[in-house]
Amino acid sequence: MTAAMHADELARRWAAMAPEATSATQRSAASMNYREQCSVSPEADRRSRAGITREAQRAVAGPAVVNWYASQNPAINVDKTHMNIDRVNDGHGGFRPTRSIGEVVAYGDERVQRVKPGLKDGNRFAVTTVGQLPWAYCEPDGTSYHVVDKQGQKKYWPGGEPVMQPRYRVKKGMEAEVERYWTEWLRYQAELLPDGQRGMHGYSINLDETRPHIQLLSDPFEPAPSKKDPAAMKNGFSRAFGSHPKDDLVPMLTEAGEPVVDSEGKPRLVREGPSRKMERYQRQLRERMVERGFEVDLERDEARHNRHLQLPDYKELAHEKTAVQAQAADLGAALAGIEGQQALVQDLAATAQGEVAAADQEAAMIVAKAEETHARAAEEGYRSGQHRVDEAVAEVTKERDTAAAARAEAERHRNTAAADRGAATRLREEAEAEAERLREEAEADRDAAAADREQAAEALQGVVETHARIEELKKRYETTITEFMDRDVNAQSSYLILAMRQDKTTFGEQSALEHYKAEGNAMINRQRGLGRKVDARETEGQRRERSERTQAKVQAKTQEVNQKHKTSDTDQGCEQE
Repeated sequence: MTAAMHADELARRWAAMAPEATSATQRSAASMNYREQCSVSPEADRRSRAGITREAQRAVAGPAVVNWYASQNPAINVDKTHMNIDRVNDGHGGFRPTRSIGEVVAYGDERVQRVKPGLKDGNRFAVTTVGQLPWAYCEPDGTSYHVVDKQGQKKYWPGGEPVMQPRYRVKKGMEAEVERYWTEWLRYQAELLPDGQRGMHGYSINLDETRPHIQLLSDPFEPAPSKKDPAAMKNGFSRAFGSHPKDDLVPMLTEAGEPVVDSEGKPRLVREGPSRKMERYQRQLRERMVERGFEVDLERDEARHNRHLQLPDYKELAHEKTAVQAQAADLGAALAGIEGQQALVQDLAATAQGEVAAADQEAAMIVAKAEETHARAAEEGYRSGQHRVDEAVAEVTKERDTAAAARAEAERHRNTAAADRGAATRLREEAEAEAERLREEAEADRDAAAADREQAAEALQGVVETHARIEELKKRYETTITEFMDRDVNAQSSYLILAMRQDKTTFGEQSALEHYKAEGNAMINRQRGLGRKVDARETEGQRRERSERTQAKVQAKTQEVNQKHKTSDTDQGCEQE
C-alpha cells in the first residue's frame, strides 16, 4: 500500500467514526482504573491529595482553575464544566455537595492523623479510581477538539489533516439509569476499600470532557482500635490491593490462561497477589453490573487492561483509542520500543524479510530469464534450451524454499522472545509480590510489637499504681495504730494481750511472748520519747494487783462518804423533833 493510499484509507476510516456515524448500539464493559499514591512526607502527601481533588472537582475550585486545566487538556469544554457533579463525604455514611476543595482535604487530614504508628516513605496513602460511562449510555454532543500528545503537540493524520476527537454526553432519557449506574459503581468501590464508604474522601462526575466519567479519591486505611486510642487506624493497602501474607492461594496460570503444574502434575499454587486481585475485582464488577441489568458486556476491555495507568496517561489512552482503532489493521508500530530479545527478533525479522525480498526479486529475474530462454529455445527447437529452463525453475524453487525457511526461523525467534518476555514478566511480578509480602509482614510485626509494648506499659502502670496504693494504706494503718497507742498506755497493753490471743495459732506460746515483748519495748521507748513516765519493770500481775488496790481504796472512800451523809441526815431529823 502506497503512502497516498494509506492516508486515504485512514481518512476514510476516521470519517466513518465521526459523531454522526457512531452506532447507537455501541457497547462496552463496566470498567475501573486504579492508581495508588505513595507517601513522601505529610505536607507533600497533603498537597498531592489537594491537587487530585482540584483537577477532578475543578468546578468547585473556580474559573481560574478551570481555564488553566482546559489550557492543558483541550478535551475540557469549559462551557459544560458547571454541569459536573462534585461531592465530599459527609461523615455519616453519605455524600453532600462540595463547597470547597479544603473540605475534601480536611476529611483526609483527619483520617491520616489517626493512622498509627504513622505513614512512612513509600507507604500507599491514597487511591484514585476512574470509571468510564459505558458506551450504551453515550451519544455525541456535536462538539470536537484537536487531539494533542503527551508533550502537548497537536496531532495530524499522515495527509496533514488534524486529528479531531468528538465529545460525548449522556443520552437523552437515560439520566435516571446513568445515576443508578454511578450509585452501584460507588457501592462496589466501597466494598473493596478496607474501611468501606468511610474511606472515600470525595468524587466528581465529569461531564465536560471526551466522555462522561467518574473520579474517586479514597484511602486504604482500616480501623485498629486499642485501649489507649479507640479511634486508631492502620494501613490496609496490602490486604485490599497488594500482596498480603493472608492472601488466598490460587492456581498459577500462563499468559494463555493455562494452569502451571509441578513435576507431579499438580497445579502450582501461589498467593493471589496484586495483579490477580485486580483481575478478580474487574471480573466481579462486570458480572455485578450485568446482574443489575445494565447495558454492559462481560468481556474484558483489553485497551484498559493495565489498571495502574497514571491519570494523564489514562486520558491519553482515551484520546488515542479512536486513532488506534483506525490504524490497527495497518500499523505495527506498537511493537517498537520493546527492549532485549524483541529488538533482536525485529532485527532478525527485518533481515529475513530483506532476504525474502531479495530472493523474490532474484526469483522474478530468473523466471523472466527462464521464460525468455524458454521462448528462445522453443523458437530454436533445441533440447538443450529446455534443460536450461528446468535448471532455472529448480533454482527458483530452491531460492523460494530458502526464503520460506528464513521466514520460519524469524517466526521461531519471535515466538521464543515472546515466551521469554512472558516468563520474565511472571518472575518480576512474583519478585515484586514477595518483596511486598516481606515488607508487609515486617510492618505487621512492627505494629504487633508496638501494640504489645502499649499493653505491657498499661499493665506495668497498673502494677505501679496498685503497689503505691498498698504502701499508702500500710502507712495510714501504721500511723493510726501508733497514734492510738501513743494516747493510752493501757491501750498498748490491751492491744498486746489481744494480739497475743489472736496470734496463738500463728506463734507458739514462747515465740509469741518474745515477739510481743519486743513490740512492748518499742512502745515503752515511744512513751519515753514523748516524756511520759513508764515503769518497764512492772509485770502484768503487779499491774493488775495495783489496779485492784486502787479500786478497793476508791470503794472504801465511797462508802465512807456515803456513811457520813447518812449520819448527818439522822442528826438533823432529831433536832427537828
